[in-house]
Amino acid sequence: MSHAVGGRFPFYHGEVNAVLLPYIMEFNLIACPERFSFITELLGEDITGLSSIEAGRKGIHYVRQLSLDIGVPQRLSEMGNVEPYISEMSKIALEDACMITNPRDITLNDVEALFKLAL
Repeated sequence: MSHAVGGRFPFYHGEVNAVLLPYIMEFNLIACPERFSFITELLGEDITGLSSIEAGRKGIHYVRQLSLDIGVPQRLSEMGNVEPYISEMSKIALEDACMITNPRDITLNDVEALFKLAL
């Protein structure tokens, strides 16, 4: 999805990744909660007594807080007016070669919804 945004706007790729990451993590959490639990543990968070889903959510919260702490925009709309291009970017994102590595199957509607959440 970041490639599609970067192909349309002159935004920094890493910054777009940082904005989209929590939304994508939330979308993918149900597909691989154990992985997210492990990531949370690697981030140094205590996950004792938490289910994998709860631990994953804690990791997502950590990522959001880290973004705030380092001054990354929290929404795509803070970077520019991307809303009129969501449909176009969603189609491009769905065809991106990197999309095959996503842990959860994703549809065009899913991509559009994720972009809208990130606005």
